[in-house]
Amino acid sequence: MNKVNNQIKIDLSRLRHINFEFKSEEHIAILIDYQGYEILKGYGDSQLEALNDLHENLI
Repeated sequence: MNKVNNQIKIDLSRLRHINFEFKSEEHIAILIDYQGYEILKGYGDSQLEALNDLHENLI
């Protein structure tokens, strides 16, 4: 992991239970359970924003 501006840079492709899609010019982060079902989605202008939205929806 690399630190950038005091933040840890994460390779988003290594996240096991989160899929990313790009539809209608919007990034979507999808939380997937062990059986492959979509549990929750987050949306944003980038993969990171979509992941943050997904996290906010969990809280």
